[in-house]
Amino acid sequence: MDLRQLRTFIQVAETGSLTRAADRLNTVQPTLSRQVRLLEEEFATELFERQGRGMKLTEAGERLLERARAILREVEHARADLLALRGAITGNVVCGIIPSLGDRALVPFIRSFVENNPLVSLRLVTGYAGFLIEWLGRRQLDIAVLYDLPSLSSYDVVPMVEEPLFVVASPDAGLEIGVPVKFAALTSVPMIMPSPQHGLRKLIDEAAERHNLRLNVRVEVDSLQTQLELARSGFGWTVLPPSAVAAELADREISAAPLCEPEVLRRIVLVLPIDRSQPYSVRVFSDAMAEHVLSMVRKGGWPGARVIA
Repeated sequence: MDLRQLRTFIQVAETGSLTRAADRLNTVQPTLSRQVRLLEEEFATELFERQGRGMKLTEAGERLLERARAILREVEHARADLLALRGAITGNVVCGIIPSLGDRALVPFIRSFVENNPLVSLRLVTGYAGFLIEWLGRRQLDIAVLYDLPSLSSYDVVPMVEEPLFVVASPDAGLEIGVPVKFAALTSVPMIMPSPQHGLRKLIDEAAERHNLRLNVRVEVDSLQTQLELARSGFGWTVLPPSAVAAELADREISAAPLCEPEVLRRIVLVLPIDRSQPYSVRVFSDAMAEHVLSMVRKGGWPGARVIA
């Protein structure tokens, strides 16, 4: 087995076709077919089901695909680390980010990082906290930015900021930033909330349980944009961090107010696996992200957020 065979295997698995994989790799189909066959002979098992319309992974192939991706990522990280000894910051960084982080915190950082590190290939993946943790464990991500959750105890967690959660509704609701809304008020209005496995929902449910309150959840939706649009149209109220609705607040498309009694905070953290060493490019990215977020908060660029000591 060699790395070329693993790369071929991954391309065939992802495209489901020797022909399409050959086009991607700029080679001919018989070459790829031979590499796949050699790999199957080495493992003494079939990795694909040959079908009339393509190639489908067997159970053994599914297991190898996850391992093959991890192996090639480790090889890439090793190459990047060795090049870093010569002063060149290279390599790939795959970062997972929760959707509600908001463009306010993300876009300026991405532009700055890419401009300052032109040899680093950056890929951003958006997903809910539970998915990001799962992908970290599968080595599909190098780093993630998400809520601080109890399930992160087996990871390297770097606290960054905390921010209060806001009630968000239509402009007609008359909510005001300077007039906090008591948590108990959420029991008497129709609520638009993410599903129970969502990190934001867990924070709200835990606060409600501690104070023996039951929310009037009218609809559950995991799409941030749909959640926001329903609230904006007057369908109900929702709860979101201010960073996720900054643009809508500025344009007066919604009204919003911080929650109180109790105040509900979300903590934003950087999360890295502790079961493997991090390549230099990932460490540079992690440090730059943390520094950018902290600088934003200290300069007042992230309203309501506080640096976690």
